[in-house]
Amino acid sequence: MAGFLGAGNSSRAAARTVQLALSAQDQAVLDWLRGFASEVRLIGGAVLARLRGDAVAPARWIAAVRNLRVLGDVLATAKFPGLYASGSTVFFMVGGREVSVELLPGEVFDARLAELAGARVGFDHESLAYDPATGRLADPLRASGTRGLRLTRSTREVAAAFAQLLDGFIESRRLGLERTLGFKRMRNRVFGASGARPEVAEAVCAVLFARLATWTGGASVEEIEAVLKSRLVASSLRTALGINVADAIRAAKAELAGDGAPNPAVWIAALLGADADTAAGGWLRGGDRFDQLRTRAALAG
Repeated sequence: MAGFLGAGNSSRAAARTVQLALSAQDQAVLDWLRGFASEVRLIGGAVLARLRGDAVAPARWIAAVRNLRVLGDVLATAKFPGLYASGSTVFFMVGGREVSVELLPGEVFDARLAELAGARVGFDHESLAYDPATGRLADPLRASGTRGLRLTRSTREVAAAFAQLLDGFIESRRLGLERTLGFKRMRNRVFGASGARPEVAEAVCAVLFARLATWTGGASVEEIEAVLKSRLVASSLRTALGINVADAIRAAKAELAGDGAPNPAVWIAALLGADADTAAGGWLRGGDRFDQLRTRAALAG
């Protein structure tokens, strides 16, 4: 408990007032949230991106809903096209920007803020929380000025660590963060694990396919090849699905014919062939709402 309280004190010392430039799209979402939420925060990479002037970066909000009975009407009358709810989170697009909002009861919202203030996050920048009502930026790990993807904590559980690793690849590219030595050490540890056990292989493949369209939608061919050839991924694909990674990479490269532009459809086809109605096809349709939409677009293309 003392360690947690110490981290909370650190967050208060690191908090400061900033003029965060919110886009018109951000303001539209904020105006909507203020109609029913008692408190709102912009969090994580969405804050870091806006501190750097990136107005088109995805927005991630958390909101305290003190009266949960209003939620049904609020969601039914929301004017954002394609609004989709999954659990306590809603997903939608505003002016081409991806938006996700966690709608939380008051006590859960408070616990979520405490989690961020206590730096219970995977990467330093995920602890950022901006209060648009006061302009206060909570930055317990002083991540707002970082140029690197700094690892705060990871898990020893293989599939969860692999999910964090993929998130790191995606986030570092989106935010322009250099991959630090700590992240590279984690990468080497995770990639060196084995997927020979079926339960491990299936869990790793579920993570890979759920985020495959999102990850390959921005990654270089060299990065994709390195990840697929890693001991963990290659052995997991072989164990769970009988996929030979070398054959899949050759097929993808032949289809790409030297074109280095991101092409998720090619990598999905190379790994699954023409038949997506398998266990892997189910994993492919996992992930969050935006992962699902990217996968759908790749399959339709």
